[in-house]
Amino acid sequence: MTSLQSQSDSSESSTVVNGNVVTTTTQSKTLNNDNTITTTTTIDKTDHGNSDNHCTTLIQTTSSTAGDNSSGDILNKKIIRQIEYYFGDVNMVRDKFLKIESEKNDGWIPLSILTTFNRLKSLTTDQDRIMNALKQSFSGLLQLNESENKIRRDPTKPIPGSQQELESLLKNRTVYVKGFPKSSSITLDNLLQFFEKYGSTDNIQMHRHFKTKEFNGAAFVVFPTDKDAIKFVELSKQTPLIFNGSGDNNNTGSQLECELQEDYLTRKANENGNEFSSYEKRQKDKQEKKDKRKEELNKMTNEHATKLNQEHNLTGALIHITGIVN
Repeated sequence: MTSLQSQSDSSESSTVVNGNVVTTTTQSKTLNNDNTITTTTTIDKTDHGNSDNHCTTLIQTTSSTAGDNSSGDILNKKIIRQIEYYFGDVNMVRDKFLKIESEKNDGWIPLSILTTFNRLKSLTTDQDRIMNALKQSFSGLLQLNESENKIRRDPTKPIPGSQQELESLLKNRTVYVKGFPKSSSITLDNLLQFFEKYGSTDNIQMHRHFKTKEFNGAAFVVFPTDKDAIKFVELSKQTPLIFNGSGDNNNTGSQLECELQEDYLTRKANENGNEFSSYEKRQKDKQEKKDKRKEELNKMTNEHATKLNQEHNLTGALIHITGIVN
């Protein structure tokens, strides 16, 4: 079975100033398609006193070891995935607590807070272990403060300002996948394990029945880019995607069907006998309902305030005060 695996990069740089001499060291790491890591170190030395400039580039390719599938490495991947979910676009828009915390202290959040969150707590509460795991991340989403055990979302990556803006950003990165067993035994971890064979995902939302909250066998999967989402859908058309719940690559299990979320929503609208409903039209309808409800609440509030003023109108009343000492 073919899997999607794109290159991802992370880089760190430091600058040392010694009189007129400025030395900048930049180290970047790239995770290649064959699971090797290319480390590139660039040292740029500039002497502003005599224009003596040197630039040295060192390149080292390090192959992955057999330990990549060890229990420790698997735990590290889970830690990275969970914390990057916390700081990802979807959660940062919806998680009011984390959003408020990120507005303090230049966005730095102590690991002591994050380790109280259930899913991370179920993995580990060892802050040193968490920090060491995050050093292996290639997404560039996070910045680490090792001395104080704090992390933050990279300030150069702005958080979507609203749910509407978030939906606009994600509409072409989201894939609707159906065909999973409709069983309570299927968990989010099962889906995460399945999709990681095809590359990175930013978010997976299990689709559930509105009343019973039972899993209905479908999921919305958000990929890092529009291109990744399209590649996954195209792959599903070329090679059957089989989910067996065990993570093994075999042909026994449930065959999945995939389509871009926008195509899915359009198809459902047509199936329900509605006229073509574009993304923009759905957003407009949603906003109109929201504005109408807000107008109704304002009207009710004003009417209630007027009523209270009428009931407690004290114009012309006499007040008798006693006990005042001259």
